[in-house]
Amino acid sequence: MKRLKFSFLTILVASSSVFAAQNNTKHLEDTNPFDENAKPNIMTEPSGLVSYSFKKNSNSIVNIDPDRGYLFEAQQTKMFGRVHTHPSRVTNLKSEIQDRISLQAERKENFKKRQLKTGLVSIESAELMFDKTMQGKLPSLTHILPSLKPAVTYGGGNYITNKGWDTSVSIIRNKQLGNIIIELWNYEATNGGVILDSDAVNISIMGNPGVFIVRTAGDNSESVLSWADEKSAYTIRSDADLGSGELKSKLIELADLITIENSNGEY
Repeated sequence: MKRLKFSFLTILVASSSVFAAQNNTKHLEDTNPFDENAKPNIMTEPSGLVSYSFKKNSNSIVNIDPDRGYLFEAQQTKMFGRVHTHPSRVTNLKSEIQDRISLQAERKENFKKRQLKTGLVSIESAELMFDKTMQGKLPSLTHILPSLKPAVTYGGGNYITNKGWDTSVSIIRNKQLGNIIIELWNYEATNGGVILDSDAVNISIMGNPGVFIVRTAGDNSESVLSWADEKSAYTIRSDADLGSGELKSKLIELADLITIENSNGEY
C-alpha cells in the first residue's frame, strides 16, 4: 500500500516557537490546511516538517483524538514524568510485538514457497533474498547499549527502486528499556512531509521538536517518544516506564543517536 505523502505527529507543552530557530520547521500559523472550505493552499500536502496548531480548527483535522487527549498526557509527562490514565489508553505492546513478529515470519515463509516453486533457488538463497528485500535502513543501535540488538528488523511503506524501503522498523527486547518498537520513516525520499501539532510539543531531540508521553495504568506502562527532522519522522515505543531518571536519559540518548546516524547517512 502506498503511503500518503504527508503524515501527522499528533502525539507530539511548550510553544513550537521554542524550536523555530533550531531547525527548518515551517509554521502555518492561522492557515488550516485541513479546512475544506478554505481556498486552495500549497500547504495542504506539505513537503518537509510543518508545525501547525490544531487548537482553533481541531474539528477539521482527521486522524487525531477528537478531544486531543494527548495534550493533557503530554503536559502531565512534562511536569511529572508520566500520566496515570485509563487502561484502554495503554497499548499492549508485548502482544503487538508478537503479532508483528508472527506476520514477518508468515511473509518470509510465503516468500520462500513462491521462490522454491521456480526451482531456481535453494531454501538458503530464498531466505537471503527475503532478508535483503525486506531489510530496513535503521541506524546501528549497539553504540548506546551493547545488548540493544533487534530481534526483528524489516522495511515497509514505499519501496524505492535501487534504494529500498522508506520505512524501517526494529523490534527489540531489552532488560533496561523493555519491549521496544522503533520506527523511522524517511519522508524526504518520496517528497512527503510531516505535520505536527505544535500545541503538544514538549521535548527537543537534537534541536528537533517532539512529544514524549508516558502512560501508566496499574502495573502496565507505555512510553512513546515521537519526533521529526527535515528528513525523517521517528517513533520509539516501550512497555516500560521511561519517564524519569537513568532510563529516560538512555531513551533520549538513543533518540539522539538515531537522529545523528540517520542524518549522516545517504538514503
